[in-house]
Formats: sequence, C-alpha cells, structure tokens
Amino acid sequence: MLDKNSPIPLVYQVESLLQKYIIAGKYAIGEQLPTQEELAQLLGVSRITVRNAFNTMINKGFLSSTRGRGTIVVAIPEDNSVEKQIEIAERVDYFLLDSEGNVRDSENSKLSVEESCKFVFLRSIEDNPIAIERVWLAPIIEDDIQRLIKDFYPSLESLYKDKGILIEKYEETLEPRIADDFICNQLQLHNSFPLLCIKRLSYSIGREQPFEYREILMRYEDYKKVVKNPHISAN
Repeated sequence: MLDKNSPIPLVYQVESLLQKYIIAGKYAIGEQLPTQEELAQLLGVSRITVRNAFNTMINKGFLSSTRGRGTIVVAIPEDNSVEKQIEIAERVDYFLLDSEGNVRDSENSKLSVEESCKFVFLRSIEDNPIAIERVWLAPIIEDDIQRLIKDFYPSLESLYKDKGILIEKYEETLEPRIADDFICNQLQLHNSFPLLCIKRLSYSIGREQPFEYREILMRYEDYKKVVKNPHISAN
C-alpha cells in the first residue's frame, strides 16, 4: 500500500496506487471512485492528500469530477507513468555546490523564520547536468545540518528519511526564468537560456509552517521527465 517512511510524498504514492488500480481494471472507465473521505480513511492519510492526488489526475485527464456524480475514471493511464518518474528520480545524483548557515535572506519569510540554512545543489542523471536547486531550510533538527550534508548524507531527502521528517504536502508554482552565468556554466547552456523555475514549499507532519523552500531551475524538457516527483523529489 503506502510507505509513510518513504521520502516519496504521500500524494504521489496515492496517485501511483490509484493509477495501478485503474490499469489493473479495479476501476473501469465511467466507474465512480470512492469518496475522498473513504479513500483517506482506507489509506490512513489526510483528506487533503487524497484531494491533491485527485486534482493531479484530473489535470492529467484520467479522472473527472462533477457535482452530484463524484469522481469518475475517464481515461486509462499509461502503465508505470508515475513509477517511471520514480525510477528516473532514483537515478538522480546530487552534488553539493555551496552551503551557508545562519542565512538572513528574504526567502526566510516563506518559512516564518529569521535564519535558515541555505544549500545549492547540482542535479544530474548519468553525468548529464539537469538542474540547479537552491534550498532554504528552517532549523528543524538540533544537529549541524551543513556538516551532515557535507560529510554523511548524499541529499537532503536522505537526511529527512533518517531523521524521521515526513513530508505531508507541498505547494508549488512555476515561472519562467533566464539562466544567469552561473547556471549556464553549471548546466552547460548558452547565455540567457530560457528555463523553468519551480518554487516549492514543503510541509512536514506535525508542523503548521513549511520547513523547506526550494527553487529548482531546469529546462522544460527535463522538467517533463523529472520534476513530477517533488523530492527527487525529487526529493
């Protein structure tokens, strides 16, 4: 079923499970799914997690929601469409380019903190650079996060998993950006290359305020392949 200790957010696990059910024929085209409340109780997750999974599948054209009819299946997903994204995500390598503690950036207001730890990562798949990530992290554990990331953990996601920090939900927006010299150099792009910037706030279980703000800068074609898993994603 679902793995609440996995670094993969529950909303994506719910989406993956529903896609498997549809592919396997448990829910046929035209058939109504259980209500959000019923699925939340069955899977042991919050209603907002189920609602976000429904909304994602509606946006992808697999489900339709109509007042009075509930949520019905309107198309069968391609087999492993979500699993393929997770498979790709598991091949992503992270390289720490920079880190700084006690940061007083304007981004801290998004986390409702005065100081944060800031990290800059390079993502790559099979030695091909695909993204630059800038991460602002609220002081959620007592340990020296900078030292842990530099010396012990290959990514923030592996640290979260080890420390029992479970991501419950996230908020994400997209906007166009032009690559600056630093990003062009790291991603091997020409000057002023157009990019997508994915801005993501992540919330952990038991915290009202977001604990992480992340900006992911990548080409659109790489976004289509990789960023569907928020903590690769991706975390």
